[in-house]
Parts: sequence; C-alpha cells; structure tokens
Amino acid sequence: MVTGGTGGVGSSVCEGLAAKGFRVAFTYHRNAEKAAAVEKKLGGEALSGNPDFAVAAEADAFVAEVIDTFGRVDAVVHASGPYVDQRFVSTFTSEQFHRHVQQELTAFFELVRTTLPHLRASAGSLTAVTTMALRRYPARDALSSVPKGGIEALIKAVALEEGRFGIRANAVGPGVLADGMGVGLAATGDVPPEMRAAVERQMPLRRLGLGSEVAAVVCFLAAEASYVTGQTIDVDGGYGIGF
Repeated sequence: MVTGGTGGVGSSVCEGLAAKGFRVAFTYHRNAEKAAAVEKKLGGEALSGNPDFAVAAEADAFVAEVIDTFGRVDAVVHASGPYVDQRFVSTFTSEQFHRHVQQELTAFFELVRTTLPHLRASAGSLTAVTTMALRRYPARDALSSVPKGGIEALIKAVALEEGRFGIRANAVGPGVLADGMGVGLAATGDVPPEMRAAVERQMPLRRLGLGSEVAAVVCFLAAEASYVTGQTIDVDGGYGIGF
C-alpha cells in the first residue's frame, strides 16, 4: 500500500513493488487521470483511491477496502505530501503551519494507526519518504522539514515498539530532485535555476537525483531489507557529506 502513488517517487515505488510481485493499492490527491495511468501500468490487480489520511474515518475506510480486496497488507509506503512553499519561519502564518502539520504528520500518524494491526499480522514493513533536510537544513524549508522530523521520530518509535511483532520501520530522505516535486519547485521559482546549479556543484555526484533512484531504495527497504529497522537512508547524491 503506497500513499502518494501518482507522485514522482510514489509512482516509481508502485511500479517497483509490482515488479517484485506485490499487488499494489495506492492513494492520490487530485490527479485522477494520472492515477488511472498508474493503475493501468500496474495491471488488473491494482487498487487506487483518494482518501484524506488526515481524517481518521477516511483512512480507516481506505485500509478496509484494501483488506477487502487483497486480504492483507505486507508493506506500507508513505510517499505523499503537499507542495510546500519555501518560506522563512518569520513569515509563516498559524494557518499555514497547522495545515502542513495536519497534511503531513497527522496524516502519517493516522496511516500508522490504521495499518499497524495488519502489519502485525503479516510481520510487514513501514517505510516513510521524508527529507535529507533533517540532516543538512536549507533555509526556508521548515514547512516541509519540521513535520517530516515528526514522521522520522514516529518511524523510530514504531521500529522500537513493534519489532517484537516482526514489523520493520525505516525512512528514506530524498535530496534535491530533478523530477517530481523538483519540477514544481523550479516552476514556482522557489528553487530558481541558479540555486539548482549551486546545489549541483556541491553534490559529490554533480547532478540532481531522480524519483526512480529514491524509489529503488524505498523498495529495497520495504521488500528486501529483512534485518534493517529504525534507520534513515538519505538518497541525496552525497550532498550531506560536506555539511
């Protein structure tokens, strides 16, 4: 089960897990056309829906539909999240901050709450896509990184408390990407070309990443890393090394 299955990372995760033999259920926000395209790529056994996971009843209803359709949940990947304006903390409004906490941290909590019983039954995995900004913070990113800090803390709590049931919980922190959310950041001017070029120069690999490269690590943690839990792996081209 993948949240944010139409995003740059999420759609690649859906395809990667399907290639490993998983039947995939995924959520999307507004882009029903993209959701239909992803579902078609995944084949006849895919399931999609657009619940608001910050609303407990909607989270419960979607997971119940997944269980009714597939009978079990073996892996949960949280790859959803709103577009985040790059703003200084001094300019945040209360409404802005509360909305991002609700859409990211609260939504992730409800995802964890409603899927834990099923992950216990399958000794399954939980993987959250967060951000490398929690290790190397870029100015104006707090609306994104602060809620994701809470998500990583919750990942560690699940890993520690639920390991006795065989559940593994890990996080993957993308760096600056050339596709997916990176396209939106460039289009709005929040990350202009000169800033992207400066970031590339600081990368040991000298290029921006791709959603598919993040997804490869997510799929490894979700499906193969049977003795890895409570960890965060940054997929950032080495950007955090020089901090």
